[in-house]
Amino acid sequence: MTYSVIPSADLRVLCIKKNWFTCGTNEQYAKLFLANSHGAPIEEIATIIWLCSDDEEHCRRDILADLKAARAEWTKSLLQTTDTN
Repeated sequence: MTYSVIPSADLRVLCIKKNWFTCGTNEQYAKLFLANSHGAPIEEIATIIWLCSDDEEHCRRDILADLKAARAEWTKSLLQTTDTN
């Protein structure tokens, strides 16, 4: 499976940690995870999160930067796991 950012369970944890998606419904959350698991552009994932978050507290640019950092860290951990096997 190709993820836009990171596995959906980890994306959920990141949303909770960053206090994102606080204005979204359960259906919108499901659509976020569907988009993530189907390889939607990371910019689209950031926009979805931003639209369903408190816009006074979060900006799309910062969400995108955090998503890119999370993806880079996850990719790095995968490469390290592969190198040790």
